Amino acid sequence: MKDLYHRHTEAYSMKDYTKYIDFTEHDLVMDPYFQEWVIHPDKRNRNFWETFFETYPHKKEAGENARSFLQDIPFRKDYPDEGLIQRSLAAHLQAIDRIENSTVIPIRKRYPFQKMAGIAATFGGAILVASALFLFVKKERSVSVNTQYGEMRSVTLPDSSLVVLNAHSTITFSGKWDKGRREVWLEGEAFFNVNRTNRDSGQAPKDQPFYVHTDHVNIEVLGTSFDIRLRRGKAWIVLQTGKIKISFKDNSRKDIVMRPGEMLDYDHEGNRMTTATINAEKFSAWKEKKLLLDNPTAKEIIQYLEDNFGEHIVLADPELGDRKIEGAILLTNMDDALFVLSTVLNADILKKEGAILLRHR
Repeated sequence: MKDLYHRHTEAYSMKDYTKYIDFTEHDLVMDPYFQEWVIHPDKRNRNFWETFFETYPHKKEAGENARSFLQDIPFRKDYPDEGLIQRSLAAHLQAIDRIENSTVIPIRKRYPFQKMAGIAATFGGAILVASALFLFVKKERSVSVNTQYGEMRSVTLPDSSLVVLNAHSTITFSGKWDKGRREVWLEGEAFFNVNRTNRDSGQAPKDQPFYVHTDHVNIEVLGTSFDIRLRRGKAWIVLQTGKIKISFKDNSRKDIVMRPGEMLDYDHEGNRMTTATINAEKFSAWKEKKLLLDNPTAKEIIQYLEDNFGEHIVLADPELGDRKIEGAILLTNMDDALFVLSTVLNADILKKEGAILLRHR
């Protein structure tokens, strides 16, 4: 273990100082090498950080605040007994089996001017997701739907297209789409299933193109299903069926036409963009309360949990963040996801209000 640690820390030298110049207090708290210095200081990491703050004195305040935050948390350690571990893992595997053998109940538009009753959309058998159906009265108005941390909603748009809104997300649109463009504005993450025809008239809205607007990109849609994830200043767009065209608001790049199974990963601030071919259904498995990423690291999973549950999670041991996690993680609630993650990583969960620490046992 010591040899592994020294090989890891030897990579940090003068040339690495510049990567921390723009780090905020929050970035420092989340950085594994900064955590190592605060929680397990030694000569090597102490020299690195002391020299860094001497070289860049304007970062001292952020560094002291981040260091104080990590030092002042009197975490409580939870030690589950062996029986609880076995029961939890068994329940987890059974829930995954139920999800894989279940179907999603379709949401249908009801007759206008009737009071809408709540509809429960069942994702994965035991997982109940609140569905939002709206009565679109015959007048122009703006409709905004938002979800809280850990919440998911299904929304039927005026043209009967379906949107599944993930946690901590907002969608805004006009309540009437009789003429002109069909447009929605998105923050967060949503899965779209866009209709080619209007269910009421049965005719294709040829004069009504469908657009999704975000902070940095616009998506033009032609009868298709796709996922948009907007988190941490980045955008991931994954096309499941049909065709979409991506345009960039700052005109820094040419428009891109995407095909099914393609993913666009766009970082506006870093001016970086990549495309790849992936399993689109796995990427959108969150609709069924599952997290199915391709070869994800523990750090990537933790970032996803933070974005969707609003918790602040700290990895005390740098090597934990680079570990790969195989299989599905259920997203029914934060405690279940953390328990499975800590079991796979062989890590303790240390808790206090406002912070969660994962530390190798």
